[in-house]
Amino acid sequence: MKKMLILILLITLSVESFAGSSCVEQFEDTISNVLSLSYQEYDQTPGVGLRSFSKNCQYEGALASINYLSNKAELTKTQTKNLSFHIGQALAASGHEKESIGYFKSAKYEKNPTELMWNEYIDGTVAFLNKNEETLKANIAILEKNADSNMGNKINHGVLKRLADELKKEVSYQDIDWTK
Repeated sequence: MKKMLILILLITLSVESFAGSSCVEQFEDTISNVLSLSYQEYDQTPGVGLRSFSKNCQYEGALASINYLSNKAELTKTQTKNLSFHIGQALAASGHEKESIGYFKSAKYEKNPTELMWNEYIDGTVAFLNKNEETLKANIAILEKNADSNMGNKINHGVLKRLADELKKEVSYQDIDWTK
């Protein structure tokens, strides 16, 4: 099963990769050792695992992460949701916005587990991808109302406001310059 998944991913890369052979090489290097990494190493450590892929190689990073997620049954619910969210980000950043939506949605909880308005942040992100300004604004308002209860809400409120600004300019997720 694992070999079949890797073969499918490599075929997909050869057909869809627009970033060049360096991304394919990076994917091959990562996929060969990805399962030996802990979640913390793979998803949270700068320069390792998912975070080793450059802006131009986000699609390959998403594929490596899908492989990691599919083969790491020991991940906790929170780790699975966080990684699903990061896969969604990588897919959207690589121009695969529609494909990203399912990963974003799978990162939601039945009920927000803390004061962090996580589900609303995801709903706002998906609203941006679906070009739904009304839903995006509604989720911005919820995060704004709860910004003082959790630093994450304040940060995510800023991200959604940025997405709303980009939506007005008809900018895709892939073309957002997050360094500004």
